[in-house]
Amino acid sequence: MAGCTLACRVGAHCRFPCPRRIRRKIQVFESAADPTMDEAEQIRQVRRASQRRMERAFGITFVFVAALWWIQLVQTVAGWDFARLGVEPHHLFGLVGVAAAPLIHASWQHLLANTLPVLILGTALLYGYPHASRIAVSVIWLGTGLGVWFTGRPAFHVGASGLVMGFITFMLVAGALRRDRASVAITAAVVFLYGSALIGIVPNGDPEISYESHAWGAAIGVLCAFALFRLDPPPPRRRYSWEFEPEDSEDPLIGDLWRYPPPGPGSDVERPRPPAPRPNPRQAVAGIRQEETPPRLH
Repeated sequence: MAGCTLACRVGAHCRFPCPRRIRRKIQVFESAADPTMDEAEQIRQVRRASQRRMERAFGITFVFVAALWWIQLVQTVAGWDFARLGVEPHHLFGLVGVAAAPLIHASWQHLLANTLPVLILGTALLYGYPHASRIAVSVIWLGTGLGVWFTGRPAFHVGASGLVMGFITFMLVAGALRRDRASVAITAAVVFLYGSALIGIVPNGDPEISYESHAWGAAIGVLCAFALFRLDPPPPRRRYSWEFEPEDSEDPLIGDLWRYPPPGPGSDVERPRPPAPRPNPRQAVAGIRQEETPPRLH
């Protein structure tokens, strides 16, 4: 931590996406904005960057899902049983499953049940949180396996269900903490599509379901969300042309008169006097008659 703080202070090159470095990137981005750029061009640039990030997120997740299907195909064709490479609690060799268990599935039905959630949630996680997902995926992957190894039932625990639960809880909590438009939209989509999947944390008596993997994945996803939700900068704010105008610009109608206070009574420039009130004709006639009446003597 001291080394990272020192690197940030002296401006040295640092590859770790710490919040201080990301804030510096945001300041550079805002200061480098082109005031002459058209508003439509800014929108097109933001859309192109978002599209590239979405394609990259989908490509990485698709390759991972393809690897899961390839492993299951090799296991079926060769007649091998990779389930023994899963997490076996309280056995030293079972620690191999901490890294290998999410890649192995017990059957094709098990793989089919996890394929679409991994593809959709993984793409959403990598797209919405490109910096935080680098750490969150690794921590959820390894932390779930270690938790199952310490507290699981005596069996071979395999499958990517722990990853799915971790992705769900991470995006739910991170979206609630960030509260920007992109995070809120991702959170709403996750709740609509897979919010009911959190029921899998509660045991229902099925001995073939690893509730320990579900529970540990969900818990570690929440912890990662609290620790990492600040790593990703907020989406770029839409800039308008009037924001680039200098604050001391003159008004085209009154010039710079707005800079000075209104003239007082003792100043050289007098305020325009209000027009005199128009006399009432009836009062004027009454006044003339009163002047023509001679005074009375007593």
